[in-house]
Amino acid sequence: MTTHVRVNHAATAEKLRANPSVWMTVGEYRNAQTADHTAAMIRAGRWTSGLHYQPAGAYQARTVLTDDGTRVEARYLAPDAVLPISAAERSRIKYLVAALVVRQRLAALEETRQRLPLDDPDRHALDLDADRAFAQLACDHPETCACPEETP
Repeated sequence: MTTHVRVNHAATAEKLRANPSVWMTVGEYRNAQTADHTAAMIRAGRWTSGLHYQPAGAYQARTVLTDDGTRVEARYLAPDAVLPISAAERSRIKYLVAALVVRQRLAALEETRQRLPLDDPDRHALDLDADRAFAQLACDHPETCACPEETP
């Protein structure tokens, strides 16, 4: 790349809106920081040229290293477009959501336990760490048991 071609962001945004979900080249930049800034501008729909990419979040942008610099690519996310995700991505999302739900429930239980007075029997009933330790001590059949067992 010998000279920088000025990007017409208004025309580029229009082209992207006409082809939802299709990645298209916005421009190529010699400076990677300029390319990163341009991609951020597109995603945020802010700053001077980014105003063509409104509303914020309606476009995705990425940078790709090339022999001559860094290329910026973008795509328009149509409001009703459903982007395909792989089975592995879907499985990972389900796992993360389930883990988050468990973490939130445990945090809520601990918060409730901390609010109870020290002499309240329910405070000790909600002590999950103590329950887990007691279950490990009480397990006298580890070879046939599914109890959580700590290995030394």
